[in-house]
Amino acid sequence: MSLSSLLTKKDKQPKEQRRLVEPDEAKRQAKFVNPVSLTIYFVIQTLAVVAGIVIGETLGLGDLWAGLVIAAGTLLALYFLFALKIADQWEKAVVLRYGKFVGLRGPGRFWIVPIVETIPRWIDHRVMVTPFNAEKTLTKDTVPVDVDAVLFWMVWDAEKAALEVEDYRSAITWAASSTVRS
Repeated sequence: MSLSSLLTKKDKQPKEQRRLVEPDEAKRQAKFVNPVSLTIYFVIQTLAVVAGIVIGETLGLGDLWAGLVIAAGTLLALYFLFALKIADQWEKAVVLRYGKFVGLRGPGRFWIVPIVETIPRWIDHRVMVTPFNAEKTLTKDTVPVDVDAVLFWMVWDAEKAALEVEDYRSAITWAASSTVRS
């Protein structure tokens, strides 16, 4: 099968099936490492390398001790890189420890234990706007009507939104759409 035939088959798929990355997934990937923790990582890594050079060259303790200092500095820098998280004012992070809900963190700076704790979702507490395309409905006297609607909504309970519904954004959209139809 050639590349051009794959591209044409992909383009023939409905728009709903062509989604590459979910908005929540893109946000989670962007928040994996923040600029503050990245800066701390580079500072600690630089200090570890400088300390390793000083120990190896100036103090004359040998390459083994210099390597151990650089390795310890690298591990400490990696811990800061993956442990420090920052949630924006309108966000809460759902923290799971070994897959079990621990709590919500944020807004602001917070720490997680890398490998042990994960953040599968970032819940946005701002008012969301979801437009609906024209829905064909019938009035009580059986007159066909096209309805365009806009739904304004926000998450009040982030724990329930993250743990009890797989995709709360789609659930809200479908529930509102079916309510407009009825």
